[in-house]
Amino acid sequence: MIDYNNKINEVTYHFNVKKNKKLKTDLFLRLCKKVGEEKEEDTEISAMISETFSLLAEISHDEDAKTGTYKKSFRILKKTVRKKLGYTAKGVIQEEYAGMGIALGVAFGSIFFSMDSSYMAIGIPIGLAIGVSIGRNKENDAEKAGKVY
Repeated sequence: MIDYNNKINEVTYHFNVKKNKKLKTDLFLRLCKKVGEEKEEDTEISAMISETFSLLAEISHDEDAKTGTYKKSFRILKKTVRKKLGYTAKGVIQEEYAGMGIALGVAFGSIFFSMDSSYMAIGIPIGLAIGVSIGRNKENDAEKAGKVY
């Protein structure tokens, strides 16, 4: 795999902090490092990384270039890496479980609502707390297994 570390840093050197954050260049860099550590090289993922990098380079050369194409390519790359290699970005697992916790919290709230309508708001924080704690544990397990970038 091509060493994208220096290439990405060269391209994003002139970006301001806001643009780097908007384009998630630090996440792209971490993903490239993680995929580069992989023993067996996947040609599809390598091609996707190359395409996403070329879109990022195009944005750095042309200020009027649309960032939507880069973002779409990066989103597809992240999905493919997660599906094929099992790697996820830091915080994603916890966010997913927090979302599930909110859904469970609404169910808890409806149960409490049947007792008294003033208890409806109790369920959402309970479900959120449960979801975040489960998500944090799952993410720690994935981090120990080396599946987080």
